Amino acid sequence: MRHEHRKRRMGIISIIFLVLLAAIIGSGASFYKYQTLKYNVPYEKEILAYSKQYGSDPALLAALISYETNFKNKEYQPNQLNGLILLKDTTAQVFAEIMGWKQFTPSMLANPDHAIHMGAFMISHWEKAGKTQKEITRAFLLRNKDAQFKQDKTFQTAYEEIQKKYEKYQRLFK
Repeated sequence: MRHEHRKRRMGIISIIFLVLLAAIIGSGASFYKYQTLKYNVPYEKEILAYSKQYGSDPALLAALISYETNFKNKEYQPNQLNGLILLKDTTAQVFAEIMGWKQFTPSMLANPDHAIHMGAFMISHWEKAGKTQKEITRAFLLRNKDAQFKQDKTFQTAYEEIQKKYEKYQRLFK
Protein backbone atom coordinates (compact mmCIF):
# COMPACT_ATOMS: atom_id res chain seq x y z
CA MET A 1 0.00 0.00 0.00
CA ARG A 2 2.86 2.37 0.77
CA HIS A 3 4.40 1.58 -2.58
CA GLU A 4 1.14 2.38 -4.38
CA HIS A 5 0.73 5.66 -2.49
CA ARG A 6 4.32 6.62 -3.35
CA LYS A 7 3.74 5.85 -7.06
CA ARG A 8 0.63 7.99 -7.11
CA ARG A 9 2.44 10.90 -5.41
CA MET A 10 5.33 10.67 -7.91
CA GLY A 11 2.81 10.68 -10.77
CA ILE A 12 1.13 13.81 -9.42
CA ILE A 13 4.48 15.53 -8.88
CA SER A 14 5.53 14.61 -12.44
CA ILE A 15 2.33 16.06 -13.88
CA ILE A 16 2.71 19.28 -11.87
CA PHE A 17 6.34 19.56 -12.99
CA LEU A 18 5.39 19.09 -16.66
CA VAL A 19 2.59 21.65 -16.43
CA LEU A 20 4.93 24.19 -14.81
CA LEU A 21 7.63 23.48 -17.39
CA ALA A 22 5.14 23.96 -20.24
CA ALA A 23 3.92 27.22 -18.70
CA ILE A 24 7.46 28.54 -18.34
CA ILE A 25 8.42 27.59 -21.89
CA GLY A 26 5.16 28.96 -23.27
CA SER A 27 5.52 32.28 -21.49
CA GLY A 28 9.13 32.59 -22.64
CA ALA A 29 8.13 31.95 -26.25
CA SER A 30 5.27 34.44 -25.95
CA PHE A 31 7.57 37.06 -24.45
CA TYR A 32 10.08 36.57 -27.28
CA LYS A 33 7.30 36.83 -29.86
CA TYR A 34 5.97 39.95 -28.11
CA GLN A 35 9.43 41.55 -28.09
CA THR A 36 9.92 40.69 -31.76
CA LEU A 37 6.54 42.15 -32.71
CA LYS A 38 6.91 45.18 -30.46
CA TYR A 39 10.33 46.00 -31.88
CA ASN A 40 9.88 44.85 -35.43
CA VAL A 41 12.53 46.68 -37.38
CA PRO A 42 11.46 48.25 -40.66
CA TYR A 43 14.24 48.09 -43.25
CA GLU A 44 15.91 45.34 -41.21
CA LYS A 45 17.53 43.75 -44.28
CA GLU A 46 19.04 47.04 -45.39
CA ILE A 47 20.25 47.90 -41.89
CA LEU A 48 21.92 44.51 -41.51
CA ALA A 49 23.43 44.55 -45.02
CA TYR A 50 24.96 48.03 -44.84
CA SER A 51 26.09 47.58 -41.24
CA LYS A 52 27.85 44.39 -42.29
CA GLN A 53 29.38 46.12 -45.33
CA TYR A 54 30.89 48.87 -43.17
CA GLY A 55 31.42 46.86 -39.98
CA SER A 56 29.13 49.14 -37.98
CA ASP A 57 26.67 48.25 -35.23
CA PRO A 58 23.20 47.57 -36.72
CA ALA A 59 21.49 48.09 -33.35
CA LEU A 60 22.99 51.57 -33.07
CA LEU A 61 21.92 52.44 -36.61
CA ALA A 62 18.37 51.19 -35.92
CA ALA A 63 18.23 53.11 -32.62
CA LEU A 64 19.37 56.35 -34.26
CA ILE A 65 16.86 55.99 -37.12
CA SER A 66 14.10 55.13 -34.67
CA TYR A 67 14.95 58.17 -32.55
CA GLU A 68 15.10 60.55 -35.50
CA THR A 69 12.13 59.48 -37.61
CA ASN A 70 10.63 56.33 -36.08
CA PHE A 71 11.39 54.75 -39.48
CA LYS A 72 9.06 57.15 -41.28
CA ASN A 73 10.79 58.38 -44.39
CA LYS A 74 10.81 62.13 -45.01
CA GLU A 75 10.47 63.11 -48.64
CA TYR A 76 13.17 65.24 -50.17
CA GLN A 77 12.95 69.03 -49.90
CA PRO A 78 15.99 71.08 -50.89
CA ASN A 79 18.08 72.32 -47.94
CA GLN A 80 15.79 70.65 -45.39
CA LEU A 81 16.22 67.57 -43.20
CA ASN A 82 15.61 64.61 -45.51
CA GLY A 83 15.17 60.85 -45.48
CA LEU A 84 15.17 58.36 -42.63
CA ILE A 85 18.22 59.89 -40.99
CA LEU A 86 17.28 63.54 -41.49
CA LEU A 87 20.33 64.88 -43.28
CA LYS A 88 20.72 68.34 -44.74
CA ASP A 89 22.03 68.53 -48.31
CA THR A 90 25.41 69.91 -47.26
CA THR A 91 26.00 67.21 -44.64
CA ALA A 92 24.96 64.47 -47.05
CA GLN A 93 27.28 65.81 -49.76
CA VAL A 94 30.24 65.88 -47.36
CA PHE A 95 29.69 62.25 -46.40
CA ALA A 96 29.07 61.22 -50.01
CA GLU A 97 32.47 62.69 -50.91
CA ILE A 98 34.16 60.85 -48.03
CA MET A 99 32.44 57.64 -49.21
CA GLY A 100 33.52 58.23 -52.80
CA TRP A 101 29.87 58.13 -53.90
CA LYS A 102 30.30 59.86 -57.27
CA GLN A 103 26.69 59.84 -58.54
CA PHE A 104 25.19 60.98 -55.24
CA THR A 105 22.63 63.77 -55.21
CA PRO A 106 20.89 64.96 -52.02
CA SER A 107 17.49 63.98 -53.44
CA MET A 108 18.65 60.35 -53.15
CA LEU A 109 18.13 60.63 -49.38
CA ALA A 110 14.39 60.23 -50.00
CA ASN A 111 15.18 56.60 -50.87
CA PRO A 112 15.38 54.72 -47.53
CA ASP A 113 18.02 52.36 -48.94
CA HIS A 114 20.35 55.27 -49.70
CA ALA A 115 19.73 56.94 -46.34
CA ILE A 116 20.47 53.70 -44.46
CA HIS A 117 23.58 53.19 -46.60
CA MET A 118 24.86 56.63 -45.65
CA GLY A 119 23.91 56.18 -41.98
CA ALA A 120 25.85 52.90 -41.72
CA PHE A 121 28.85 54.57 -43.33
CA MET A 122 28.67 57.55 -40.96
CA ILE A 123 28.70 55.29 -37.89
CA SER A 124 31.60 53.29 -39.33
CA HIS A 125 33.48 56.50 -40.15
CA TRP A 126 33.20 57.71 -36.55
CA GLU A 127 34.07 54.27 -35.14
CA LYS A 128 37.24 54.21 -37.25
CA ALA A 129 38.09 57.66 -35.88
CA GLY A 130 38.11 56.05 -32.41
CA LYS A 131 34.87 57.52 -31.10
CA THR A 132 32.94 55.75 -28.34
CA GLN A 133 29.28 54.92 -28.79
CA LYS A 134 28.32 57.99 -26.75
CA GLU A 135 30.58 60.18 -28.90
CA ILE A 136 29.12 58.65 -32.07
CA THR A 137 25.63 59.44 -30.80
CA ARG A 138 26.66 63.02 -30.07
CA ALA A 139 28.29 63.34 -33.52
CA PHE A 140 25.14 61.96 -35.14
CA LEU A 141 22.92 64.41 -33.26
CA LEU A 142 25.25 67.28 -34.19
CA ARG A 143 25.75 66.18 -37.83
CA ASN A 144 23.59 69.03 -39.11
CA LYS A 145 25.15 71.48 -36.64
CA ASP A 146 22.01 71.55 -34.49
CA ALA A 147 22.95 73.78 -31.55
CA GLN A 148 20.24 72.31 -29.31
CA PHE A 149 22.34 69.17 -28.73
CA LYS A 150 25.41 71.14 -27.72
CA GLN A 151 23.76 71.65 -24.34
CA ASP A 152 24.66 68.71 -22.12
CA LYS A 153 21.21 68.34 -20.54
CA THR A 154 19.45 68.17 -23.92
CA PHE A 155 22.04 65.73 -25.22
CA GLN A 156 21.82 63.54 -22.12
CA THR A 157 18.04 63.24 -22.47
CA ALA A 158 18.35 62.29 -26.15
CA TYR A 159 21.24 59.92 -25.43
CA GLU A 160 19.26 58.08 -22.73
CA GLU A 161 16.31 57.62 -25.08
CA ILE A 162 18.59 56.36 -27.86
CA GLN A 163 20.35 54.03 -25.40
CA LYS A 164 17.02 52.43 -24.41
CA LYS A 165 16.19 51.86 -28.06
CA TYR A 166 19.71 50.54 -28.67
CA GLU A 167 19.38 47.90 -25.94
CA LYS A 168 16.09 46.68 -27.41
CA TYR A 169 17.44 46.50 -30.96
CA GLN A 170 20.63 44.85 -29.74
CA ARG A 171 18.57 41.92 -28.40
CA LEU A 172 16.83 41.57 -31.75
CA PHE A 173 20.00 41.67 -33.84
CA LYS A 174 21.84 38.98 -31.82
